[in-house]
Amino acid sequence: MNLVEATTGEIIVSEDWTIILPSGKKVRFAHDGLIVEGGDLTMGEWGEIGSFLAKSFRDIHWRIGDWLRYGEERWGDDCYQAVSELFSPKTLANDKWVASRVDSSLRKEELSFSHHALVAPLEPEQQKALLERAVEKGMATADLHREVKRVQAEVKNGSLKVEITITASFLVREDDVAGFRKEARSWGGEMAARDGVSCIEFRVERK
Repeated sequence: MNLVEATTGEIIVSEDWTIILPSGKKVRFAHDGLIVEGGDLTMGEWGEIGSFLAKSFRDIHWRIGDWLRYGEERWGDDCYQAVSELFSPKTLANDKWVASRVDSSLRKEELSFSHHALVAPLEPEQQKALLERAVEKGMATADLHREVKRVQAEVKNGSLKVEITITASFLVREDDVAGFRKEARSWGGEMAARDGVSCIEFRVERK
């Protein structure tokens, strides 16, 4: 059984973590060094292995966290008896906490696990805003850490405002659209059409 399904042009990883390249060459990471079978690697193949390793290590903490959450939900504390010798308690606790705090829908491939760990203490809407800003501005973890501290300080002193959208959807006759749009704007809303259904959106700020 392979850890990665075999498809054309993809790296395959066997159960003993031997990397099998599309060319059929095998690369194994042993305690005494790198072992290559089937011929010398091309530079392209060598680079492909590096990309695979980078991706695997970048995602490893998400995988541990989500894996542990599944075990805990399925078997409760009994699952810890099976994993206590696999990872350090600190790694298990940290990875599970971050994975449970940051929903998969908010996670950004462009950012490291450390970025996500920084925003984990915040509420989901705050996480979303900061993670999107971190991607847009290419923030390092130190920059994001400062932003998190700023948000936490604003929450503490009550000055943080979060914009939310309230949407009301309904059917409107074509002759009445102009009147509804005028009424919506008088209440601070905006008329829109979604999938053929008219709706009014109100954007409000809450602390």
